[in-house]
Amino acid sequence: MERFCVGVDVSSRTMDIAYRGPKGRTVGQVFENTRAGQRALIKHLKKHRRSIRVVMESTGIYWIALFEVLEERGFDVKLVDAHQARQVPGRKTDVKDCQWLQELHTYGLLRGAFRPEDEVCVLRSYLRQRSMLVAMASRAVQHMQKALEQMHLKLTEVVSDITGKTGMTIIRAILTGERDPQVLATSRDKRCKHDQGTIAKALTGHWRAEHLFALQQAVDQHDFIAQQLRACDGQIEGCLQAFVPDVEAASPQSTPGRLWRSSRSNPLSFDVQTYLNTMTGVDLTQIDGIDSLTALKVISEIGLDMTRWPTSKHFASWLGLCPGNKVSGGKRYRIRSKPSANRAATALRLAAQGVANSHSALDLLYLSA
Repeated sequence: MERFCVGVDVSSRTMDIAYRGPKGRTVGQVFENTRAGQRALIKHLKKHRRSIRVVMESTGIYWIALFEVLEERGFDVKLVDAHQARQVPGRKTDVKDCQWLQELHTYGLLRGAFRPEDEVCVLRSYLRQRSMLVAMASRAVQHMQKALEQMHLKLTEVVSDITGKTGMTIIRAILTGERDPQVLATSRDKRCKHDQGTIAKALTGHWRAEHLFALQQAVDQHDFIAQQLRACDGQIEGCLQAFVPDVEAASPQSTPGRLWRSSRSNPLSFDVQTYLNTMTGVDLTQIDGIDSLTALKVISEIGLDMTRWPTSKHFASWLGLCPGNKVSGGKRYRIRSKPSANRAATALRLAAQGVANSHSALDLLYLSA
């Protein structure tokens, strides 16, 4: 059966398609980037009654909705890196883009970009949403610190984490109207490094209404994001249960399984370790620098099927962690690794930085690099 190749260029308003029509002429058509436009595009493609290959660029986020719909309808959809098809001949337009994609794919000059299975994509979406919430919570903490500093309250100097038990108890007492430093200092937890007198001295400030209002807003925002994080953790756990339905996860363990342990201010609210061990068949956290959340982030980005990469070198190249190999005239240029927004690579880089003080073999390898 002859395969019918279609190039698609998706923007915020339109979906341009191009294919080879009768007598070898390139035919182009434009559809609105709406739900009705998607239905019209699919109906138009099905008129040809042939095996259809659809190719589109992975730029922005506009392609995602159409990609998922076409996959659900059974089309053979290939996602390609924009760098492979960026040299559009002539003046660049949306019509030229889809025509150039169609021509390149017809001759087999495009390779499909990596995209994990749909269930992994769902897990990836939840974890990316959680990362965004953690970043928002960090900004709320910064706003709390700013409001405290403007009132000349040096709470950050005597408490290691103002979102801990001591810090939040003192802040909530301030917001309820308590102003006596000695009374505020009685909220000190016994594990605090500084004594009650030092904390009381740091809590002597001036209480301006506008700064108290800013502090209240920041605390409310932090509490709301914490609630959103718990809801997101529930969705992540439900997604993991779809991978391993027979696992019964317990509450998070308080004792580490090994000597090295990373400290996170926003850990998952359920025991992800049990799910990871069942999904992978091994304990990934035995690797120095890798904790359960890091392992889950990497799995959500690459999936569980490592046969998508022929060798470990191919995998490292896909992550963007390989040195440059540009050679011209026998001289080597650009030995640094290429810039990459790969989230799995980012997680592994952070793990490598965290292993620097682990007193392990990987620690020595990191320091010698």
